[in-house]
Amino acid sequence: MNLIMMFLLSIVLGGLVLLAAVLLLLSLKNRVVSGKEGMIGEKGIAIEDFDEKGRGMIKVRGEIWRATSETKIRKDDDVVVRSIEGLFLIVDKNE
Repeated sequence: MNLIMMFLLSIVLGGLVLLAAVLLLLSLKNRVVSGKEGMIGEKGIAIEDFDEKGRGMIKVRGEIWRATSETKIRKDDDVVVRSIEGLFLIVDKNE
């Protein structure tokens, strides 16, 4: 009986170690991207009409940013971040 319990316990512990190893490898595969590189391609929404100079405010990832665009952006338009210049996000309409 003691031998059977030890065998079952070793199988369970081995399975847990294998599961932990698989989860570790999966977490290493998905790199966390932050900063400038993490913003490129993100989608947001205009929270105001852009002015005649193409500047306005948008919301991306729950944060409010100043943005510029060469296209006409109106309030509630969906936008996508193309690049960053200083503290301004350069955006286009997301069509």
